[in-house]
Amino acid sequence: MESLKKTRDFKQVYNHRRSKANRLLVLYVKKGGLSASRLGVSISRKVGTAVVRNRIKRLIKEHIRLREEELVPGFDMVVVVRRAIPKDINFEQIGQSLLNLLDRQKVLMQPGFARREAWD
Repeated sequence: MESLKKTRDFKQVYNHRRSKANRLLVLYVKKGGLSASRLGVSISRKVGTAVVRNRIKRLIKEHIRLREEELVPGFDMVVVVRRAIPKDINFEQIGQSLLNLLDRQKVLMQPGFARREAWD
């Protein structure tokens, strides 16, 4: 999984206006022109210190890395961390929240077929 790094790339995903949210995270998704999916994580300074913010980013990226084979390829995704997220959140809690959003955005493959019908 590649990273979204440029402001222009983040803005393109935001402007596509396809988002789902829960109490902890917001997931924006846009079908990209590449064969590989890309991920960006946005987290405000209001969430906590740099140590806390970086820990949360690492947890999100690690969870995506472990589920990379289950994701439909070719999407640009931006995860926005909400201020309500607990500073001591654990890997399982991030995973449940993120998995819920990935499933609602229809970017998770089902066993036997890819759920692309919502995007084509």
